[in-house]
Order: sequence, then C-alpha cells, then structure tokens
Amino acid sequence: MAVDYSEFLDMSALDIYNDWLAYIQTRDALLKDASTATFNSILAEAVASQFWIFLQLLKLKVEDSSILKATGAALSAIVLAMLPEGRQAGIKAAGALKFSRPTPALYDIVIPAGTLCGMRSEAGPLIKFQTTEAATMLTGQTLAYAAAEALTAGIEGNVATGTVTIMLQPIIGISACTNDAPFTGGTNQESDEDLRKRARKGYGASHAGAHSGRRWRARSKGRDTRSG
Repeated sequence: MAVDYSEFLDMSALDIYNDWLAYIQTRDALLKDASTATFNSILAEAVASQFWIFLQLLKLKVEDSSILKATGAALSAIVLAMLPEGRQAGIKAAGALKFSRPTPALYDIVIPAGTLCGMRSEAGPLIKFQTTEAATMLTGQTLAYAAAEALTAGIEGNVATGTVTIMLQPIIGISACTNDAPFTGGTNQESDEDLRKRARKGYGASHAGAHSGRRWRARSKGRDTRSG
C-alpha cells in the first residue's frame, strides 16, 4: 500500500517532534515517558531537526529543478537544453570621452586605452567608464577624443551629455574630461522572468515542429503504402 508523505512537507520542526513522540509511544510500552531530557524527547528532537532540514533541502532541490520556480544560476542551468546560448548578457553603454587642458600642449600627450573616468550616480556610487583605444593630444592642441564604454554592462551606463567629469586616473598634462554626447546602448542582463518566458516559448516551438514532422512522416508513409 502506498504511503502519502506529503503531509510532512508543510510541518514545522515542532510538528514533526510531536508527531514522532506520538508515534514511538504507540510502538512500545516502555517508550511512554516524553518528559524533558528523557531518551524519548532527546531522540524525538534529533529526528525532528534532521528530518525538517532534509525537507527544506528537498524543497529547494525541487524548486531549483523547475523552470517555473528556479532562479539565478539554477534557472540558467535548466534552460541550456532549450536555449544553448543561455541567458542573454547585458551590453555595455558606449560613447566617447573628451580630454582637455586650458593651454596648448607643449608635447604629444598619450591617453592610454583603459583610462578610467567616472560620474557620481544619483544613488551615490561611481559609474565608471574606460577608454577602449589610446588617443593622443598632439603638440599645440587642447583637446583629444577617445572611444569609451561603461566598465560594466547595464542601463546605468546610459548617461547624459556632460556628466562623466571625474578623472579616476590622472594623466600628466590633462586637466579635465567630459562626454560631449550621451553614452547609449547599455542593457541589463536578461532577468529571470524574461529568460523563463523565452525558454518556454522556445520549448513550445520545438515541440510544435517535432509534432508537424511526425504528421508529415505519417502522411508520407500512407502515400507510400497506397502506391505499393
């Protein structure tokens, strides 16, 4: 006869403790004493705590195995069978940084690739940008431009004109930086909900295609049989 253990899933540790005490007291007349610090109560407490921990781990494993409930890395692992490319990574915002000085340069000044600049976000932390190519402020010039991108992917890198004004790596001969145009194109990493929807859509499409293929093969087989 099958035993239904589902009632245990929502039990608290105390519920399991009391249930175990009640059970062992019915199994042996010598196990009637359930007062504090007795063999029965100590055994029941040990069983209840370990079984409750097992139930929590079991629930977590079930959730991490379900596309409807899994989150984060667990969800990313589940969808690989349907979406080999996995979770869509975010994109870094891109733009250009202008470096300047108040007087004409007396010599060529190199601005290395990877030079960091930043801006203070409304929330407080710095949003950092780095040059993606080296640039040179030529002798006699006061300006130089370099292509740049946000240091990390995300929409927070999409910033307005004139906001990236903090030089995080001083360069001798350069006194200021800014962006003459907005940084754009930054996107966040695909959210759990969007990834879940895309995976379910892909799963439905693949099964619909497989079903159509089976019907086509069945019709072809029928025609071959009639032809024979």
